[in-house]
Amino acid sequence: MITAKITKGAGLGKQFKDSIPNIQSGVQKEIMRLALKMTTLVMTKLSGDVLKVRTGRLRRSIHPEWDFEPGVYRATVGTNVEYAGIHEYGGIIHAKERIQKMYFKAKDGIVSRQFVKKSKSNFMQEAQRKAHDIHMPERSYLRSSLREMNTEIVTGLQAALVKEIKEILK
Repeated sequence: MITAKITKGAGLGKQFKDSIPNIQSGVQKEIMRLALKMTTLVMTKLSGDVLKVRTGRLRRSIHPEWDFEPGVYRATVGTNVEYAGIHEYGGIIHAKERIQKMYFKAKDGIVSRQFVKKSKSNFMQEAQRKAHDIHMPERSYLRSSLREMNTEIVTGLQAALVKEIKEILK
């Protein structure tokens, strides 16, 4: 929580009250700037070592949202991709029994054991997969980004508030 104490002469109350829209605007701009910066940080993490990118869907889905109601200024950075939570927090995926199609590339009669995309394949094999559990490790990209930016968020909001209050006191 950020608190401020103002000690200056009479009449400051009206001047301060008249300046509240400017203070709110300055704080809102800082919240939006910080949310955009955190979005970039999260997307960078998803491009690197945290998760190995396969399709880029999770990274593309990261977006900021902000909500400015009277007395409450809030920013959220997140995603609506259904598998995002299992990557962030870890857990167990209960895979059902199924027939899995695997695509390979064959060259000169030799089939590569590396999977390829369907469009690049010239060899497909089906395999019966039994039901099993997949233990996913925690690979935080949202909470770890918030921890990394914690100091910058606090100091940025304090600086925005102080800047607008100094304008009042001029």
